[in-house]
Amino acid sequence: MRITRRLCILLLALLLLGSGTACAAGSVRTELQEAEWTWDESSTASFTGTVSFDELPCENLLLKLSFTTDPDSTNRGSVVFHTVNGKKLTIRKQQPEYTFTPGELNSFDFTGNWKTPENVFFTKVLITLQVCTEDGETVLGESKLTVQRDASELANKEDGKFRLRTDFSKWTLWIAIAAGAGWALAVARILWNHKRSKKEG
Repeated sequence: MRITRRLCILLLALLLLGSGTACAAGSVRTELQEAEWTWDESSTASFTGTVSFDELPCENLLLKLSFTTDPDSTNRGSVVFHTVNGKKLTIRKQQPEYTFTPGELNSFDFTGNWKTPENVFFTKVLITLQVCTEDGETVLGESKLTVQRDASELANKEDGKFRLRTDFSKWTLWIAIAAGAGWALAVARILWNHKRSKKEG
């Protein structure tokens, strides 16, 4: 009896371990796309996402949204889940994380919002979606979406000013080269005029 009981416990433990491994190793595909985008301050830019899988990876999935901006700022606004499978989330549930129970579904979609801050001019936003096990310890799938201003969007239509991108390394290099060439030409011209003056004198 003791041996049979131990075998049952061992089999149960193996089954639990196997289900946990299947959950961690489930094939999850993710996709992010730009939807209605705006760079206006104190506005809402939206994006869409799809999560699909061949077999149910877990009973519950934890979806996580994170993002970075260029330039980096402590006042970046926030990204949140807005709808899941066409159902609008309540204000309280519109957070960067959302726990979803797929049930018999093998795919679902969602929309997310980037709530833009005031008085910060961003040139690029990188949004990351991670689909994790419910405890958040294992990442089952990941997608990234990069949205960047084009040249025409770098000019503010309201004040007509042109904003440069935050990576000034190339601009600095070309300005330094142009300044150096200008000084070299000026010095060469002074020396040449001085030499010509001596000959004429």
